[in-house]
Amino acid sequence: MRYIRKINGYVEESPIPPYRGAEYYAAHGYLRSDSTLPLSRLDIVDGEIIELPEPGPTVEQVAAQTRDELTFRAAMLAIPLEDDTTALALAPVCPVWAAGTHYEAGEIVNHEGQAYRVIQSIDSLEHQPPGAEGMLAVYRPLVPGHAGTLEDPIPWVSGMDVDEGKYYSFSGKTYLAKADMKPCVWTPGTPGLWLWEFVRSLP
Repeated sequence: MRYIRKINGYVEESPIPPYRGAEYYAAHGYLRSDSTLPLSRLDIVDGEIIELPEPGPTVEQVAAQTRDELTFRAAMLAIPLEDDTTALALAPVCPVWAAGTHYEAGEIVNHEGQAYRVIQSIDSLEHQPPGAEGMLAVYRPLVPGHAGTLEDPIPWVSGMDVDEGKYYSFSGKTYLAKADMKPCVWTPGTPGLWLWEFVRSLP
């Protein structure tokens, strides 16, 4: 509880702790307020205390935010499409994919815990998220950098680019790619699939 009044267009709070009694404060033009808002968010109109809406950002704040967004976007689009390492490093601060959004080629989005690079411009639709059937030509999954050797296989993700001769890990096993698959939608270990050669189970 506190007591406030409006003097010369400014709202001020009584410097005296509220123990004098209502009569004392009323005599000095104060009104009782239980609001916890700062004085800048309070006003007195026709003898009533009103709470003001939270002020919007200043022109300077809007300009600074716009500058930061444009700088970030320019940095993201400047990453070459073949540079997955840099794109993946930036991915944690990139936006979550959303339907009804226009994405330019080169943008990075996150969807269900997986980072993707936009390969061609698109107006996103709810039923066509990254990872959906037929969308690999638009959204390419980004995976952490690995050497692709037997000792350091690449974790396989549906839709990724697979290179012949490199090793990939999936479901606790290591496989050797027998052909280029770009993008790859053939799951390692699929019975009768010659594109993958089982090598060993991971320790």
